[in-house]
Amino acid sequence: MKRILLSLMIVALASSTAIGATRAYFSSGQVLGTNTFATGNVKINNMSVVGAPFTFSNLGPGISETKRVYFQYTGTLNTDIYMGAGGTTNTDSNKYMADHLNIVIRDHNNGSWVWGGTAQELSTVWKNIASNVNPNGWLDYDVTFTLDPTTGNTHQGVSNTDTVIMLYSVQHGSVAPTSKPYTSFDGSGIYASF
Repeated sequence: MKRILLSLMIVALASSTAIGATRAYFSSGQVLGTNTFATGNVKINNMSVVGAPFTFSNLGPGISETKRVYFQYTGTLNTDIYMGAGGTTNTDSNKYMADHLNIVIRDHNNGSWVWGGTAQELSTVWKNIASNVNPNGWLDYDVTFTLDPTTGNTHQGVSNTDTVIMLYSVQHGSVAPTSKPYTSFDGSGIYASF
C-alpha cells in the first residue's frame, strides 16, 4: 500500500511541474529615463568682522573688549556651525594667554548666551554655536574677550599675535568635527592679536 501511495505522489508531483512549466504569463516593462543625482554643499561666505583682525591693546586683568562677527551661510543644505580657536605659542612661554583669555559669545540680535569659556577650551573641542541653519541665513554674534582677573604679573607687557578664531560648517545632523581646532587650521579664520 505504501508503494502505491508513493507512486501516486510522484505522478502528482510530475504532473504539477509539467503544467506549471507550460503555463504562460504576460509581462511588460518601462524604462524610467535617466536619473540625476546632485550633491548639496555647506559653505560659509560673506564673513564680516568689525575691526578684524582683532587687535586689543592695554588689556589688563578683568578688562573686556567686544567684537562683532557676522556672516552668511550660503550652502544648499541646512548646517550646524562650530567655532574653534587655534594658536601656536608655546604653552611654557609667558606669551601664552589662552588659559587666561575668557571668551563669551552672544547672539547679536537678542543677546542670548551662546558659549563661554577660555580660548584654551575653544582650541581643544569645536563648540556648536548654531544648529539647523537654513541656506542664505545670516548669523550675527558679539564675541567678548576678557583677560581673567587672576592673570599674574608674568603676563605684563607681553603680546600674542597668533590666536585664531575659526568657524566650521557641517551638514545638519552630521557628527560634530572630531579633530582639535588648532590641528585643523587651514589658514582661514578670524585673527586676534593680544
